[in-house]
Amino acid sequence: MSFKRKRGQDGDEPAPKPKGLSFAQRMMQKMGHKEGEGLGREGQGMTAPIDVVMREKNAGLGSAPEKSRQAKEEERRQKKMRGEEFSDSEEESRKKHKKRQGKPSASSTPRPRKPRYQTIDDIESTGLKLPETLVTLDMTGGKLLTNSLSQEDKLAGRIRAELGSFAEASHALQNDRLELDQRESELQFELQNLELHITKSKDFRAELQTLCEIGDLVELIDKLQDLNDEYSSRLNESIMVAAIKGHVESAEDLADLLVQLKRLPTYQGQRSTRKTSPLGSLIHSSVLPKLQRMITSWDVEEPFEMAHLMSLASAVFPPFAEEQSKRLVAMKIQTALKGLSYRAFGKEKVASWIVPWLDILPPVVCTEILSTVKSNLRLLLSKQDLAKGPPASLELWRRHLDIDSLLLSNTVPRIAQLLRETFVIDPSDQQMDEWLVAQKWAPLIGPRVFTELLSTVFMPKFLDTLRVWLSADPDYSEISGWYQFWEEQISSTGVDTSTVLAPALTYIDRASDGNGQAPPDVEDFMAQPREANMEEAAPGPTTADEPTFRDIIEAWCAEEDLLLVALREAHQATGLPLFRITASASGKGGVAVYLKGDLIYAQDKKNKNVWEPVALDDSLIQRAAGK
Repeated sequence: MSFKRKRGQDGDEPAPKPKGLSFAQRMMQKMGHKEGEGLGREGQGMTAPIDVVMREKNAGLGSAPEKSRQAKEEERRQKKMRGEEFSDSEEESRKKHKKRQGKPSASSTPRPRKPRYQTIDDIESTGLKLPETLVTLDMTGGKLLTNSLSQEDKLAGRIRAELGSFAEASHALQNDRLELDQRESELQFELQNLELHITKSKDFRAELQTLCEIGDLVELIDKLQDLNDEYSSRLNESIMVAAIKGHVESAEDLADLLVQLKRLPTYQGQRSTRKTSPLGSLIHSSVLPKLQRMITSWDVEEPFEMAHLMSLASAVFPPFAEEQSKRLVAMKIQTALKGLSYRAFGKEKVASWIVPWLDILPPVVCTEILSTVKSNLRLLLSKQDLAKGPPASLELWRRHLDIDSLLLSNTVPRIAQLLRETFVIDPSDQQMDEWLVAQKWAPLIGPRVFTELLSTVFMPKFLDTLRVWLSADPDYSEISGWYQFWEEQISSTGVDTSTVLAPALTYIDRASDGNGQAPPDVEDFMAQPREANMEEAAPGPTTADEPTFRDIIEAWCAEEDLLLVALREAHQATGLPLFRITASASGKGGVAVYLKGDLIYAQDKKNKNVWEPVALDDSLIQRAAGK
């Protein structure tokens, strides 16, 4: 057996380092890596080899730490380089667990508190003065005052108990004294406020007594405004109503009274409720009867003074009183409208005393009034002599009624019938009566509708006259003068002459091309450009807010309990879609129509090839019903 001590066994000498470097270390040194630094060009990579944490066989996730110590240190180093905070959840959970273990359980028995005794200085610091017999201990005398130690303990305990009770009583008295001092200061503050309140009440009462001496309502309301600025919490609505009641009952000028009532400072919020207030009761009992008497004796043809009064009342009256007054005005106007004939609605005078009320009366009442006006205007336009021109009131009604729809449904078909049946184009002896009638209505109808009217009714007659003139040795200078005459007449209506007379120029060019043929037939000529330029004949796009002519027709059919049914067919000459207006719910029967511009053409009963413009009147309703 050898007793030779092995080198480094007792720790006095370090174990020898392995000779040389490993293959991996030598390769890394060749690439410039230094031991202790990180990988990479800048040395920010890993500094230690990866440690692999092996889980036990058949062990699941969470049974062992997933990160090794080397991985945690490397992650902490990388985050420190980036300036981020590192959080090791496992380490933190262990710290929290140790911290919880250090706290005692809530179910454990608490340790009893150690008794604490007060000294004489502690007791006297609370304000309790102890007697000298308790403070001074008499050590004189030749014998003991007690015979046993237990008796001494009893006496000492009794003294301590008495001193403790005295100390507690003294502490309670000190607290009571502090509370009493605080309560005393509060009562003094309340007393000062009460004295100030009494002083203000006396001043306010004196100011109220001066109100009875004021005889002018304007001066009285000025005084109330001053009082409201100074005594806003004391001056209520009841006080003001009592002050102004006599002036309100004796007032004669209602307009001035309403102006002054509007100046009342307490009137804010009155318009937002239907509940009766003192001021609302005063208005209902004293002011409203005065306004009702004025409405009863009011002449509806003089609207402006009453409209001004109603505007003032709307700013002062409570809602229920305002509603009563406006209802009375509406009844007065509707009674006056019932006594008028339909011809009176064409005068400016009637419109002048109705239109101002349309911005004052409730929307429901305005709708009823406008419905009455619209029905009378429709009757007027369907029966009035066209030679008299448009009624003077139409422009006044335009802001509140759709005048264009009324003209399209009642006046335009009558003008078209007048030009088609009565008007004759004769260059040798031209009579202009019918043309002058149409010319009067042109500004009101509008250039777009009047252009379509001339293209449909006037132009076929104009081309027919040209055909006769161009058939036998025409004098083109005379034709030119005649053309210029009608160009001036059409231009005076405000329409574009190039649009209306363009077919005439084309017809003259074709007739004078020098081929010796007769001028083309007018019907064939009028049909050709419409078939070739169907997109131009189609109505242009309308804005979303502007109703189309079809919308107007559909609305009229809905009012008359009729149906507008699309037939999915086209008119042979114009290519426009056909519709059927019928009173039958099945969509059968009735009359076939097509819409062209702002005109409606209906098929003739006897001759199916004839289509004539018609008006939206009772005759069309009867045809739709099959009568």
